[in-house]
Amino acid sequence: MLKSLISKGLTVTHGCENRYNYYRWKEIGCPFACMLERGANSLLSELFRKD
Repeated sequence: MLKSLISKGLTVTHGCENRYNYYRWKEIGCPFACMLERGANSLLSELFRKD
């Protein structure tokens, strides 16, 4: 349950795949923001994979 909520949250808030977030992130440089988000997402999924 918690795992699916987290993955849904990550999907919704993921930078460049989301059009709204794309424009918001574009201000600080979308590729850089996406790298940060992907890093955070993979770190989180690693943490919760063991559940």
